[in-house]
Amino acid sequence: MAPLAGHLVGYLSLFLQLGVLALLTALAVLVRVSLGRRPLDGWSIGLAANAAALAVLGMAAVARDAGVLPTLPAANVAYAALEYLAALAFIAAVRRERKLRPLPGTTLAAAAVALGLVTVAAFGSARFFDVYRVHAACLAVLLALGALQSARARFHGIGARLLTLSLTALALDYGHLPLLTLWGVRFAETYPALEAYGTMVLDIALGVAIVVHATDRARAELERRNVALAQAERALRDAAYTDALCGIPNRAAFLDRIAEPPLSGVVAMIDLDGLKAINDRFGHATGDAALEMTARCLRARCASAGSIYRIGGDEFAGIWSDADPSAVRALLAACERDLVVLAEDVQTPVRISWGVAAFGIGTAFGDALVAADAQLYDGRSTRRT
Repeated sequence: MAPLAGHLVGYLSLFLQLGVLALLTALAVLVRVSLGRRPLDGWSIGLAANAAALAVLGMAAVARDAGVLPTLPAANVAYAALEYLAALAFIAAVRRERKLRPLPGTTLAAAAVALGLVTVAAFGSARFFDVYRVHAACLAVLLALGALQSARARFHGIGARLLTLSLTALALDYGHLPLLTLWGVRFAETYPALEAYGTMVLDIALGVAIVVHATDRARAELERRNVALAQAERALRDAAYTDALCGIPNRAAFLDRIAEPPLSGVVAMIDLDGLKAINDRFGHATGDAALEMTARCLRARCASAGSIYRIGGDEFAGIWSDADPSAVRALLAACERDLVVLAEDVQTPVRISWGVAAFGIGTAFGDALVAADAQLYDGRSTRRT
């Protein structure tokens, strides 16, 4: 058990890293589940594969140092395979967010070649250092591809920038050892164990970046849903407060408005004359056309200074803030002249009657509304006579 005790600190750090990665994987999954999405994506699968690789490496090392099992080349191959899977999952996640094909054939072929090289090295050499150099070179290439994809994605948010930085740092971390070896630099056999502490920090930084990125995406998704909900609410409100035939505010909108009327202004009650006769003689389609025409004229002439509402079958109303009754009557008279011209399309006369009253200091809005309605009734009776 002496070798096992001698590596106790290294094992503790390895399994601490394993626990942190497992926790970060769980957090990334919880963020996705909270959005109602599938629990796993490329990022969480990559984190889980990375944690599994550490578990395989740790258990194989403990079993070897405890004298339970000899050095197993298959454990090194499994460790490398899981780390390649993690790198491929990261690349696929970035490409998916860029709306690209998940993994091109060249990337899969590169991973397969890398695993083949590591397998040959693992079964051809008993030294872990030799296997690790081959594995580190291959993994550095895959991580560099992921960093390049992430940099080209131009994602928004601090999480995306952390992802690019973490993948780049890991690629450099794994790549420096084989590159410097090719340049003639000699490393001690214990160097991978010492360098593993830096890798541990970078792995945890990548896990944190993935969780932050998932949180950024969750916030963006919530903002998108809030915007969609606000648009849906506006659409429902518009539908509830808009007359479907005439396309102007309806009775509900009018009642809402008069609940808190302007301090002063003018109110008008307006009728389309003879709508029943138009319906009886020419049909309801012609009557609807006459109503639409009336609403269009009223809106064109009056809506820039006030608000026009359809409050009943042939009844309209208008409210103007700080307006003069004579000016409103002039607008309504001009509207009726427009209707004389437009009525040629429906081949029947279209005319309107109205009553106008001012409100403000000394005259309540409700009293002005009653007065305008009385004027409308008198004017309509006079026309009919």
